[in-house]
Amino acid sequence: MLWKKKEGDNVNSLPWEETATQALEQAINQAPVPKPLKGKVKKELVKAAETHAREQEHAAVTAEDLMNGMLAKMPARMKTKVEQAIKQGPAGLENLQNELDNN
Repeated sequence: MLWKKKEGDNVNSLPWEETATQALEQAINQAPVPKPLKGKVKKELVKAAETHAREQEHAAVTAEDLMNGMLAKMPARMKTKVEQAIKQGPAGLENLQNELDNN
């Protein structure tokens, strides 16, 4: 067969909480990547979130699992910026968004 699934693609997906699904869609819509790559980015985020959820022994993926999965995929410098912004609350996240928009 020409289009054979890779081993590991058959891992059962976890159910997703509604807030996690909404956060995933928002992240994909805001991702600064070309439209043709958004599917690949979504697949990677789903994989990272589900991995984190399984590590935490969650029955379903939460928004927190998604956030931790995204953080695990980020370069160290960006991860530090995001973590600092989170500690500052909504204003910190807005400032980070503005900083990223201006770069």
